[in-house]
Amino acid sequence: MATNVNAEFVIIGDIFDPNVVTQRLGIEPHGYWIKEEEVPKAPIKRKDTNWWIHTDYEHSFDIMCQLSKLINILQNKKNILKELKTTYDLDYLFLVVINVEEDEQPAIALDSSFINFASDIGAEFEVDLYIY
Repeated sequence: MATNVNAEFVIIGDIFDPNVVTQRLGIEPHGYWIKEEEVPKAPIKRKDTNWWIHTDYEHSFDIMCQLSKLINILQNKKNILKELKTTYDLDYLFLVVINVEEDEQPAIALDSSFINFASDIGAEFEVDLYIY
């Protein structure tokens, strides 16, 4: 096995219709859930509504490779994302998941185009790092 990386863009809110987000963005999500839905195989309910897209897990030495794929999808949707954020009081999150294997550590550096885009839409950034 080798180190692999996945990047996600998640829209989080209290109450919003994921179908409206899908329609407005013209992007089919990889998934979504609705606040108060039961979590499968757990005795709890969802605390918020989420809509997300993601890259596949790929062998990578630079997380910007995966983040750039998301930016390419979202770049022309910046104004729509800003409108949705204001209308529905949404939060945006870029999440990178890194599975480190055989001590192969990818670069965790963000280029200015990503930083500017994330800032423009008011997005946060998180990294989950798993070392095997």
